[in-house]
Amino acid sequence: MNTDSRAGPSFKSHVELQEELRDGRASLRKEQWRLEALSYKLADSRPTYEDQTSECEEAQSGKKQVLLNCSFCGKTQHEVRKLIAGPNVYVCDECVALCNDIITEEASSGDRAPPVS
Repeated sequence: MNTDSRAGPSFKSHVELQEELRDGRASLRKEQWRLEALSYKLADSRPTYEDQTSECEEAQSGKKQVLLNCSFCGKTQHEVRKLIAGPNVYVCDECVALCNDIITEEASSGDRAPPVS
């Protein structure tokens, strides 16, 4: 930073601003890679709609004891404290907490995700 008292208020140099921008972009790329890896992991572990439908039908007919899984992380109902059911999907308390943390962090930093198209 410019600390020359004769220059008035101190401002960051062009080089310092470029370094901050480069660091911010690197951090953003790292976070994007992490989120992309998580989305692939979740997609691979998620049972298909057909799997869930057939399991529900078998459970309703009394043929099979169904083990329910979180549609996001894949953990079973016995591995989490709470499993919330939606229309053919389930979300565990841990995934809800993670989503809340992400939303809170983004809200506090003023970041807004671009709209998904």
